[in-house]
Amino acid sequence: MAHATTPVRPASASPDAASGGALTALLERMDLIHAPARAPSVIEGLGRWLGWAEAGPLFDALNTPVAAPAPLAPEDLDAAEQDLAQVRQWLERAVAAEPQTRRGAPPPDVAECRQRYAALQHQMAQALSALRQRLRQRLAAAGGDAARLAAVDALLARVVEARESLILAALPAQLERRAEQRRGPHADPDPSGLHTDMRALLQAELALRLQPLLGLLEALRARRPEPLTPAR
Repeated sequence: MAHATTPVRPASASPDAASGGALTALLERMDLIHAPARAPSVIEGLGRWLGWAEAGPLFDALNTPVAAPAPLAPEDLDAAEQDLAQVRQWLERAVAAEPQTRRGAPPPDVAECRQRYAALQHQMAQALSALRQRLRQRLAAAGGDAARLAAVDALLARVVEARESLILAALPAQLERRAEQRRGPHADPDPSGLHTDMRALLQAELALRLQPLLGLLEALRARRPEPLTPAR
C-alpha cells in the first residue's frame, strides 16, 4: 500500500544528530521505518554487540599501562582540526553535488540513484575510517587517558563499524522504497523529490558517521595546556 509523501528537510543541522536520532527521525518521516517507543541506550546497544571475543581485548585496552600524559602542542591540535574540517567539507560538497532534477523533467532513474548513494556511502566510510585512525594516532601520542581512549576506540571501531555498516547498507534499498511511495496514488508531482530525499538521507548519515570522530577531537582539545595565569 502506497503512502502519501512527506516533505523532508535536510537533517545535518538537527540537534538530534549527535545520537543518530536525526537519521532515525528522517526515516520515520519518510514512513520507511517505525522506531520503538524507547530507543536503547548506548550501553544497551554496545551490550548487544560486544561478546566474549571482545571482552579480553577491551579489558586489556582499559588496563594496559600507557605513557605519562603530555600536553598537546597547539600546532598538533590545529592540524587535527584542519584535517577533520577538510574531510568533512569534502564529503559535504560531494553530497551537495548530487543532481537536482528540474520541474518538468523526467523522474530520476531509481537504480542510478541507488548506485550513487552506495558509492557515496563507500566514500564516507573510507575517508572517515582513515581520518579516525589519524585522530587515534594523535591521541596515543598524548599518553595518559588519551592513549587509553585511543586503544578503546580502536577496539570499538572494529565492532561497531561492522554492525553499523550492515545497518547503513540498507539505506539505498530504503531510497528505492521511497521512490515507490512517490509513484503511488498520492504521488508528489515534483520529480526532484527523490534527489531531495537522497541528499537529506546522506546528510543525516554523514552527521551520524562523524560523531565518534568529533568525540576524539574533543578529547584532543582536552589535552591543550592550560593558559598561564598572570602573576599578581
